[in-house]
Amino acid sequence: MTTHIRKEIEETKGYSLAVAGVPASGIQTLDMPKHCVVCPSAIPYIKPKLVVKDGDSVQKGAVLFYDKARPSNHYVAPVSGYVSAIEYGPRRVIDAIRIDVDTSIEPVKNPAHTESSIQELSRDVIVSLLEKGGLWRVVKQLPFRVTAPSSEVPPSIIIALGDNEPHSPSASTVLADRDTEIRAGILALKKLSPTVHVVAHQSDTTTQHMLSDLITVQAKGDFPSMDPGVVLHGIKQSADENSAWYVHYQDVIRIGQLLLTGEYPSEIVSVVAGPLVKKPEHIRSIEGVLYKHILTQLPSDNARYISGGVYTGRLTTREGALSYGEYSVHVLPERYERELLHFFMPGAQKPSYFRTFVSALLPKKQTEAATNLNGGVRACIACSACPDVCPVGILPQFLAKALYNNDIEGAVELGLLDCAECGLCSHICPSKIELTAIFKNAKQRLYKESTV
Repeated sequence: MTTHIRKEIEETKGYSLAVAGVPASGIQTLDMPKHCVVCPSAIPYIKPKLVVKDGDSVQKGAVLFYDKARPSNHYVAPVSGYVSAIEYGPRRVIDAIRIDVDTSIEPVKNPAHTESSIQELSRDVIVSLLEKGGLWRVVKQLPFRVTAPSSEVPPSIIIALGDNEPHSPSASTVLADRDTEIRAGILALKKLSPTVHVVAHQSDTTTQHMLSDLITVQAKGDFPSMDPGVVLHGIKQSADENSAWYVHYQDVIRIGQLLLTGEYPSEIVSVVAGPLVKKPEHIRSIEGVLYKHILTQLPSDNARYISGGVYTGRLTTREGALSYGEYSVHVLPERYERELLHFFMPGAQKPSYFRTFVSALLPKKQTEAATNLNGGVRACIACSACPDVCPVGILPQFLAKALYNNDIEGAVELGLLDCAECGLCSHICPSKIELTAIFKNAKQRLYKESTV
């Protein structure tokens, strides 16, 4: 096997949680749903401006709304149909755009290309095709993880072939029949930057064999070793590379599909997983699909629905749907009751970073991972546990103290912008402090101040 690996990076920190409800490796293709939902309020850093109204007919690939700050940043309809409702939250925040599917309405058609003709396209043409096709939004810029400004040329673009967050879609499963599309997508992205880093995890030998001629970086270690920010932390040579771009590998596939077919590709592979899911599996469906369509049986009310990763996803409800850029649904037991003398129990089913329970002696055993806190938030005890799992080498406890004192400049010096937002520091904090939420809110505030 010919290899083009130029760099190996190893994440010596991080943490992998063995959660029950691992999805099966095969892909279950679902029928087209009757309804889908787009959730603008779930997209950070944008100010959506609606283009449609109740009752409008929309084509698949037609613009639903755009970002007021960047009008060329379009968010398009994943299906053809009719806008049945537009739901607003507090302060007129656009919570959801509901579409009744009608497959008889033709989708928007863009110019189609071959792999050889993509090679001949200029950078400006690629940018224009992605903007008009509704996929420029998938090109993100570090450190704020916002949609990249199309007018800039990044120092590099990172494409991580997979995500080792618990129960994320398997890259080898997703890529099994998408070789042509991902190669076309990578070819297009090479027009945007002189350097494209294609990253595969050491354990994913199937993907490494499949795309051996494209992979340039091999990652090792626990979650979040495949996160773009963590990868950048391991490969960058100078601070000039901090504004690198990244694209999720499923979105690279979709960029290839858009260019090859000229039609907006709304199809994604996602997973339904977690202890309360009766049949955890990979599913092939569309963006905006409702949970009730992809879950064979909706769990009881005592359940927590997470759209996205276990650590990095957003809290939602059983009436929710997969929004843009979300590839998994996790259902965990929602519990509030206090367990009597819980610290005396063996805890074979309880995950334990501090080796408090018997489960620590069984690292491969899948645990239930319920949501009961067994208490409330307490003061930071400076236990130094959070630096032990931080993949980018910052000191979360000192960073949090700087932010509590509203010292944003001090926080930046302590590494706020390097934060990978992986959620591990919150997960293992014995004081139950939501460190990740504190850091994300601070980064959003800093971004808003820097763009005024």
